Formats: sequence, C-alpha cells, structure tokens
Amino acid sequence: MEDGSVLIGFLLGVLGGLIANYLSPPFAKIVSQSLGFLVNLVNPERFDLAGVWQQTFDEPDPAKPSVRRTETERVQLSHIGSVLTGVGKTTVQPRDFSCDLRVSHSMVFGAYKKVGRQGSLTGQGMVQLIVNASRTEMIGCATWYDQDTDKIESASVKWLRV
Repeated sequence: MEDGSVLIGFLLGVLGGLIANYLSPPFAKIVSQSLGFLVNLVNPERFDLAGVWQQTFDEPDPAKPSVRRTETERVQLSHIGSVLTGVGKTTVQPRDFSCDLRVSHSMVFGAYKKVGRQGSLTGQGMVQLIVNASRTEMIGCATWYDQDTDKIESASVKWLRV
C-alpha cells in the first residue's frame, strides 16, 4: 500500500510540474491578451505601441570586437493588453530577432533572442525602455551575450516609431 502511495505522489508531482511549467504560462498569456483586447475595446484612449519601430544601438564589430559600430533594427510590434511581441531584422549584419516584452505604465521590459539559435546563449538578451509621452520614442538599455567578445555586452538603445 505504501509503495502505491509513493508512486501516486510522484505522478501527481510530475503532473503538477508539467502544468506549472508548460500549461500555465501559455494559458496566462492567452488570458492576458484576451483581457487586454477587451480593455482596448472598452477604453480606446489607452496607448498602443503596435506598429513598426526602428531601434538603434552600438555593438562590437565582429571583424574587430574592440571597436563598436552602430546597428539598426526594424521591429514589428504587436501590443495586446500588457503584452508586446514582435520580430525584427538588423540592417548592418542581417539577423532575425523575436521579442517578448511587457508594459508596465510607461516602461517596457523583457527578453529578445536571435531566431533559429535555440539552445544557444548567443543573441539572447534583455531590454528595458521608457516610453515618451507622445508614444513615438522609447529609450533605455539592452544587455546580451555576445559571441564575438565572449562576454556580456550592454548598450543604450533608442526606438523610434516609423
């Protein structure tokens, strides 16, 4: 009888872990997006950051990592509720990125990663931005692991609505 209780406890623990780690986050995101959509319908004055943005930042030059170069990225954002998601492409050295951001008052923060680089630290980073009053500009900082320098890099970033 005791062996059966241990097995049931183990299986319930595994099931609880699966629900908490794999089912809850997508469900929470769907609920948040649905509620955000309803809030935007009821309160159309609430600001919307959806659209095309141009991000500018400095990063190490792959040919000479001790020298920084300016990189520009065009990002297409979708904004539903407090969730901002998007995809972008850099212009100097073409790379595709995706971002999963959150909005809290006039602050935007979250993670971004290089598309197609699953399981790699390269191209993964975080960004934190302040949105200006007219919702046409966001400024802040980004931090990421750079394979060219083999260290964590950081840069000031500026996003302009296109």
